[in-house]
Amino acid sequence: MLATTKSATTPNTIDLYLGFEIHQSADDTLVAFPHGWSYREGIRLEAANLPAIRRSIWNWWHRLLD
Repeated sequence: MLATTKSATTPNTIDLYLGFEIHQSADDTLVAFPHGWSYREGIRLEAANLPAIRRSIWNWWHRLLD
């Protein structure tokens, strides 16, 4: 599995995964934003827990390859 290291870049970043920063939002959901690169659609992925947000990121990357 390809994953980035867990070095937080901002105080509220809880994880980095496949080029996305994962943040805890105010309503207890996790939100993932691209880290260090941008995309024309303004990617924002949301999920209830860390495994679910990681699956969403993984699925997003694999959708690009289809």
